[in-house]
Amino acid sequence: MLTAAPPIVRRPDRQQRAFALRALLRVSLRTSGIARTAAIVGAGALPLLVTVARGRNDLSGPLTVLAIVAGASVGGVVDDPSAELLAPCPIAGSKRIAARLAVTLATVAVGVAVALVVGAVGPGLPPGWPDRIPEFAGAATVAVAAGLAVHRRGEPFGAVAGIGTGLIVPLTVTALAFRWPTVLPGLASGSAHHRWWFLTAAAGALACHAGRDVGRASLFPRPRGHQP
Repeated sequence: MLTAAPPIVRRPDRQQRAFALRALLRVSLRTSGIARTAAIVGAGALPLLVTVARGRNDLSGPLTVLAIVAGASVGGVVDDPSAELLAPCPIAGSKRIAARLAVTLATVAVGVAVALVVGAVGPGLPPGWPDRIPEFAGAATVAVAAGLAVHRRGEPFGAVAGIGTGLIVPLTVTALAFRWPTVLPGLASGSAHHRWWFLTAAAGALACHAGRDVGRASLFPRPRGHQP
């Protein structure tokens, strides 16, 4: 009995993968909301620019505002105007999110770098300015996680929810840190300041769970006997 030979599956070569990557990045540049992200980062940098223009020397407060606002702006990656157009394409939704995230982070990095250069040329950056990095990371991951969670439930305005949550949660944690300074991280450098990374890790895990492709298994196993 004759049997048909199995089909030969050829993997795309390096040139084809590079072409697909360039095409994905071009789409991401058009759909990532670069203007919106730049406007939000610019609004966050406004206190720093005003402080420098007025000849003040203390940039600690403006840098904190910039870190939290710039981090929250990353939540805009949730919106995907090209979702219906690219639905038939063999590009996973998680890869499109990753591409938009890369473009958004590059936009944020440019805006923050310009603000830091202005501050350095002006009165100079305070010695503890790298302590704003954990706060930025916490705000960014919370914004992305909240936006993806809302988007996964089919609700509109996922980016708005993500950006808003990225602002509210760090401010709430900072306010509660006045009551529990040894437990929750605040804005001042101290023994608990490194715990911003705990918030970043927790929000990052939630973002990976909410942003996974529908056909993939959950990162959090369901208990036995659970009915979907």
